[in-house]
Amino acid sequence: MRILFISPASEEVLAMGWKKSWFASYCVRKTLFNYSKLTLGSLASALPPGHEVILHDESLGPVRTDMDVDLVGISVLTSTAPRAYHLADEFKRHGRKVIFGGIHATLMPDEALEHCDSVVLGEAEPVMHSVVEDASKGCLKRVYGPSEPFNLGMLKPPRRNLLKFSGIGNVEAVQTSRGCMGFCEFCSVSSFYKHVYRTRPIDSLIDEIMSIPSRNIVFVDDNFTAVKEHAYQVAEKMAETKKRWFCFVDSNSALDRRLMRMLYRGGCRGVSIGFESINENSLIEVEKFRARAKHYREALKNLEKEGLLTVVCFIFGFDSDDKNIFKNTLDFCFDNRVPVASFNVLVPYPGTPLFKRLEKEGRILTRDWSRYIWYRAVYEPKQMSSRELEEGMFWAREKFFSNGRILERFCRALKFSMSFKESFIFLSFLAGYRFRTNLVRQMLRDENRFFCTNFVPQAQLNF
Repeated sequence: MRILFISPASEEVLAMGWKKSWFASYCVRKTLFNYSKLTLGSLASALPPGHEVILHDESLGPVRTDMDVDLVGISVLTSTAPRAYHLADEFKRHGRKVIFGGIHATLMPDEALEHCDSVVLGEAEPVMHSVVEDASKGCLKRVYGPSEPFNLGMLKPPRRNLLKFSGIGNVEAVQTSRGCMGFCEFCSVSSFYKHVYRTRPIDSLIDEIMSIPSRNIVFVDDNFTAVKEHAYQVAEKMAETKKRWFCFVDSNSALDRRLMRMLYRGGCRGVSIGFESINENSLIEVEKFRARAKHYREALKNLEKEGLLTVVCFIFGFDSDDKNIFKNTLDFCFDNRVPVASFNVLVPYPGTPLFKRLEKEGRILTRDWSRYIWYRAVYEPKQMSSRELEEGMFWAREKFFSNGRILERFCRALKFSMSFKESFIFLSFLAGYRFRTNLVRQMLRDENRFFCTNFVPQAQLNF
């Protein structure tokens, strides 16, 4: 069989494209951890031998729906669902069989089945042999799975050679664990994996990493330090590989200086950490019980002392947030010299407890899934309007990534024992956030949506 796997484009990619200047395109790509190479490559490696496989990442360009293939597999996220449905309808119009998988298809299977022949619920690896065998016989089931949690000891390395590179520099994505043990109200990962967390055997993980030519790795685990013993073991083995890597950690782990020191000695040079909010009430509200805003300053100091560049993620729009939250968060970032901050609007993904609560309260504004993305408010906040939430988020981004602030962080990076080359990459990363924010704002202006360029939070600005 000839099998095509697709990662559809989001609204942001479709609207912006990559037709901007070379420098803008380069910088924007620096801000994108593109997982399609991992997702699609893993699907390809899970297939039985004897089939021709084609992988297509739409961030590199649109896919042709008249391709001569026998089976089409589409990985569906919430923000890419409308695009996935359109592609599936077109492929089916050309007589192709289409299967869906991914978080959105798993959490919204009845909707997905309106556009495809089959849906894979949960992890795809355990059922791919059955899917392909049934497709070759012309007897696809409507639903496959969910299966028991996949044994990660059986995970095969992704077929990375089948997909052109897209995303941050020369960085390859690797997974050391799956799942999350948390119960955050807004998290779709917990809903997808049913709060089950598993780790990969260290030996097979290192074998995969040693087979990757690139020296740069990003571990895409939702929380690399969820089990500290596992994090220690991986870091210890990574030291032997001489590779540099980036990972995602939680705020409690960052309080453990010994662990952070071990990550650095193992080759880690940067982490992304989800603070979500500096408002303690917001963290309690969404059941992020392990995080405590009062410990954030200590966590940032530990990361800086251990030489780890930090990307801090914030979410605006919790019920406890009023219009002061934008300025208060910026003040926190400036006071604590946060290197990179990612400001996002709260997204109530379907299938999560948050979506169910907001829907019950009549606060969901749209079910256009393409709008379920970091810059759109798709629900009515409690203490501001949805427009004010969007404007406040953009205001915070523009203030944080102003030219002066970017230059200041670049100079600090040079003092942070970074080489000039590393500092330039960091500079392009910061510029990428600015370009990306500006491009999205322009896209929204083109929709004739009003955006206040002089938005002032409720509190008096003081920079």
